[in-house]
Amino acid sequence: MKDTNQSLNSPALTTPQESLQEINQTSDETGCSDETGCTDETGCSDETRFTDETGCTENMTEILDDVTTDAQERTVPLIEAPDNFDKETMALENEAGNEYEAENTEELLFDESGNDAVREFQTRLAVGRTSSESAAQAASAFQLSSTSSTPRHSDSLSGSVQLKKKHGGGSGSGDPPVFKGKKRKKPKRKLYVTIIQRTLFIVFLLVFLTGLTGGIFFYWAAQGTPEWDAAKLETHKYASIVYDKNGDKIAQLSASENRLPIKYEDLPPQLINTLLAVEDKEFYEHLGFNPIRIIKGAYNTLRNPDRPEGGSTLTVQLAKNAFIDYDDRTSRGMEGIKRKVQEIILAMEIERNYTKEEILTNYFTRISFGQGAYGVRSAARIYFGKESLADLTPPEIAMLCGLPQAPGAYNPYTYPEKAKNRRTDVLAVMRNEGIITAEDYATYKDEPFTFIEQVKEANSLNQLNLDQPGTEKKYPYFVDYVVECLMDPDMYNLTPEQVYSGGLHIYTTIDPEVQKVAEDAMANEDNFPKRPNETIPVQAALTLVENSTGNIISMVGGRNYTDQIGFNRAANGKRPPGSVAKPLIAYGPALESGRFFPSSVFDDSTSGWPVNYDNTYRGSVTMQDAVRYSINTVAVKTFTATGASYCCDFARDKMGLDVHNNYPSNALGAFEATPTQIAIAYSSFPNAGMRNKPRCVTKIIDFDNRILMEPPVQSLRAMKESTATYMNDMLRSVVTSGTGTRAQIGSWYICGKTGTTSLPEHLGGIKGNPDAWFVGYSPYYTCAVWMGYDQTDQNHYLYNEYGGNKPCHLWKTVMTAALENKEVRTQP
Repeated sequence: MKDTNQSLNSPALTTPQESLQEINQTSDETGCSDETGCTDETGCSDETRFTDETGCTENMTEILDDVTTDAQERTVPLIEAPDNFDKETMALENEAGNEYEAENTEELLFDESGNDAVREFQTRLAVGRTSSESAAQAASAFQLSSTSSTPRHSDSLSGSVQLKKKHGGGSGSGDPPVFKGKKRKKPKRKLYVTIIQRTLFIVFLLVFLTGLTGGIFFYWAAQGTPEWDAAKLETHKYASIVYDKNGDKIAQLSASENRLPIKYEDLPPQLINTLLAVEDKEFYEHLGFNPIRIIKGAYNTLRNPDRPEGGSTLTVQLAKNAFIDYDDRTSRGMEGIKRKVQEIILAMEIERNYTKEEILTNYFTRISFGQGAYGVRSAARIYFGKESLADLTPPEIAMLCGLPQAPGAYNPYTYPEKAKNRRTDVLAVMRNEGIITAEDYATYKDEPFTFIEQVKEANSLNQLNLDQPGTEKKYPYFVDYVVECLMDPDMYNLTPEQVYSGGLHIYTTIDPEVQKVAEDAMANEDNFPKRPNETIPVQAALTLVENSTGNIISMVGGRNYTDQIGFNRAANGKRPPGSVAKPLIAYGPALESGRFFPSSVFDDSTSGWPVNYDNTYRGSVTMQDAVRYSINTVAVKTFTATGASYCCDFARDKMGLDVHNNYPSNALGAFEATPTQIAIAYSSFPNAGMRNKPRCVTKIIDFDNRILMEPPVQSLRAMKESTATYMNDMLRSVVTSGTGTRAQIGSWYICGKTGTTSLPEHLGGIKGNPDAWFVGYSPYYTCAVWMGYDQTDQNHYLYNEYGGNKPCHLWKTVMTAALENKEVRTQP
């Protein structure tokens, strides 16, 4: 056996064969370890093919050739380093990708200890370096470990082997011999480069798929977009305003949306800036929609379909309001997103066709502010009683600009505390945006929230129904009559769309002071008869007109107004006029015919019909006395003597009454008429025989401030002036000494006529009257009053009530108010 020390002291290993021989010689004294496959002292097993100390050179050459070839092909398994090999260096090599840069050359420094296992490991590395995985496989194949080394060399193995770069160290004094070897290297591939490439690919793929899906969805959603129609945006439904004779507003008419027109110049800068700060800060920069807000809103809507988020710009809100059906505006889930896509398309179209100023004006005109107010002008009037936007204060602007987000939730009439908090939030936005100062904010945020009561008190809004658009009006009976006349083909011939949505300014003839007195008189129970256990009250109606023009100064259609369109008894309640018809259909035609005069004598007697109301018959009486005492028999005889046809034609064609037959009973008022018809007919007497058509409107201006119409006074000759003069004298006697003495008003020249009707025979001879009338006039005005029940039966009729009693008292109350500021006249 060869001396181990001798081999370790050898200056250098010159051939791979000798290195491998050394490994075989370090096993034990027999020449082979059990691992090498040796069977005894004399030789080796067939596996190693070693027979003695020198080894089987031929076979060793083959083995080394194989090793060299495998190393060159990088398929030779790497040998696992012994425990005493520098494992840290090995780990660094593996971490670096197990391959060195091509420009570097590794150097292996052999351990001086001459450990055969280490030297064999170094030899393998010099022949051809492989990966750490191959090294492990090679070490396993050779079964090298620290246990196969001679124990006396264990200390010298530790830290004796190290790898150096070409310029990382040298062979100085005491340095062991250096074995240098070069190997082919692949370019180094950084791990993070691969990660970035893969990430970019995934991102690109996701973007592509998202874009494809979004494109398909956008195409699907766009298919249902409402067709662009500028008329829908430009044609607004503006409320029409009704004014009294003094030019003060008394009603606002709107079919469904209470809206008033505005111009951009009407919008205060503070109002514009506040709304944009709250609703759409990027209004002047975007092209109709804000992508970030839309995506966020759509995402949150998908997450919670029951609480959709808008993220809408002002233009999108305008598009939704103008083009999207009301029922579709609250769509949820995918339908909500689909609707949002359609709104965006329409918003972009709006931006393409209109300027920012036009869009803002349209928004402020169309958008809902709650409480039936569409547009900021309607909102300013309803909430603050202000007609001009320039009069709005910062707190009022803050409240208005806070409403569009949720008009119902911040309704100050319903939720005053929420509305106040919302106002404070908007004031804070105004402060932050520099619209108001910090000092202003400190003042305004604590301002009392009592404007609602102030508005009610200042504008008498307690008389208006603010909860139902279309019913917001003072003097409701008169306003209903105005609307009816506006749409009457024989009068003003306007369409309902024009009246309720045309933005008209309608100036009327109503005198608010007289109207208030009339309504108060109607509400006073002392002015009406009472019946025991009465559940249905007596009704009444009156109309007061100006003699010279036919203008309606006051009109009340009943004691209460309960319906949206209440039954107007003054304009539409046709009842038999009784004795008030006699001057219109009997005595007036007789005088007009020229055959009779006030002094003409008639026989007051009866053959069974008609009968006088007091069952008194006076024999020969003049026409004037017959009028003064309201004698029925003379009225019928005058009607017959003049000619029934002539009299009925006169009443119908000259006096405007609805008389359709020539019955003698018409002389006693058997036909039907309204208080308005009676008042207009009687007004021809003090007007020198000229009858004017009733007029309730003096001027109509459209929303562009152009005069649409100025209805003129329409007069016709009803009778000769002499006929009117005769009738004035006879009707004057009724008030001075006849059945209407309660109608006297100081020294005023007052004329009038009482009237009652009889109960029908089928009620069994009950004594009473279904209707009681009084009509009277002064040189300025004529007023007709009717009183009775809507439905007459055995339990509902007037008992001991005549035209000269309660109806006359009601008439006098209203007429006195009308004449209060007039110069007293004692002649017609």
